[in-house]
Amino acid sequence: MTVYHGQALQDKFVLNILKGKKNGTFLELGANHPIDINNTYTLEKDFGWRGIMIEFDEKYLNQYKEHRKGSVHLIADATKVDYKKLLDDNDMPNSIDYLQIDLDAGNGSTMEALEKFDMEVFDNYKFATITFEHDYYCAGDYKSTREKSRAIFEKRGYVRVFDDIHDREPEVVYEDWYVHPDLVDMEYVNKLRMNNAPKYIDNNLTGKSIDWRSICYEDDIKITYSIQVCNESRELFSLLNFLVKTIDYIDNIHVVVDSLHKTDKVQKVLDYFKSHITVFERPFDTFYKNACYHTEVATGDYIFCIDADEMPQELLIKSIKQVISTTGSEVIFIPRINIHPGITQEFLHTCKQFKVNEMNWINWPDFQGRIYKRADHITWTDQIHTKLTGTDKVIGLNPTPQLALWHIKSMEKQQSRWVENKSSVKGYCDGGFDITPPSSDNLYDELM
Repeated sequence: MTVYHGQALQDKFVLNILKGKKNGTFLELGANHPIDINNTYTLEKDFGWRGIMIEFDEKYLNQYKEHRKGSVHLIADATKVDYKKLLDDNDMPNSIDYLQIDLDAGNGSTMEALEKFDMEVFDNYKFATITFEHDYYCAGDYKSTREKSRAIFEKRGYVRVFDDIHDREPEVVYEDWYVHPDLVDMEYVNKLRMNNAPKYIDNNLTGKSIDWRSICYEDDIKITYSIQVCNESRELFSLLNFLVKTIDYIDNIHVVVDSLHKTDKVQKVLDYFKSHITVFERPFDTFYKNACYHTEVATGDYIFCIDADEMPQELLIKSIKQVISTTGSEVIFIPRINIHPGITQEFLHTCKQFKVNEMNWINWPDFQGRIYKRADHITWTDQIHTKLTGTDKVIGLNPTPQLALWHIKSMEKQQSRWVENKSSVKGYCDGGFDITPPSSDNLYDELM
């Protein structure tokens, strides 16, 4: 699996548009660190590209020489370079695969460099892909960089694939990404634009923008969101409603229903979302057998197991593929916020394993190994609370609420869901617990 290093996965955009091209060429204005958040490191290291790296800060030169031996390194002011001579001297082709312009829009250098390209370069050279940082959100007196640059690129025949890319917050708008129709498969590009159009969201700065984490490609990692449900109809509806609106179009949703305790209300929810989900039914016997079943029926490259009464945050959904692409992780532990409305000090004293913080969150960050690669070497252990094993490519996300699963469970459910019975061979754990469903099918109706 390709591991990307681009700041906003620009390298992934380039390779996807050019269909994994080997031995390509690039010109990088504003190279910065040779590896970390560098848009061309993966191109050179893993795909055999060569190119020219231009950087104003000379502190990186020795690192370029050590880590970027396949490319030319130039410490210079990108607005003063003789680009015709530079490209000629380094035998760069007239059709170059990638141009990065990532300077400082706030001091005018970004626009100055682009105007220099317009006068000296674009008549003789075309670039298959371009990522251009206009920094509209923080460009100050140079906010016009966004519109002026678009006019130049349009005049030169370039097409914006993604415009007004933002980082986390919709108002942090800072980049446009382009292709030249003569050098790429426009049928694929147009399909890519169409598939990602729903990912644009409203903002107060440019009208609309797209989080780079939301951009989805046809050959992207595919995730099966595998939901376990017993009788949590309200929670299931909320979860499915969120996932249907949030996940990538190439991903899918599986709902595994506990056939012993499914209710009519759960069935109505399943019927409502039937065009968006695949439903499986089985008796929920043990954690181990149930976890293995989720893996068995999944079709994605990765699986995200979610209980029906849990709610992932939007940033978590957006970040999963980025984490996988930049780390190569095969198992991801995510933090979980447990909230038990009605919890008492008496219960806490009795149940010693529950620790409550100042936010009344139970056992925070309560890391859960829920996202994992669907692979033969990754298996579940046959334990009461089964765990994933078989790989050392494991990572834990930062314990922040924005990257967490939220888990709200009433005390009625906590106390009556599982009744200890040492002689039992039924329930969630072999020889452990009987299942006693709470009296209300719809706990959220009572809580809210």
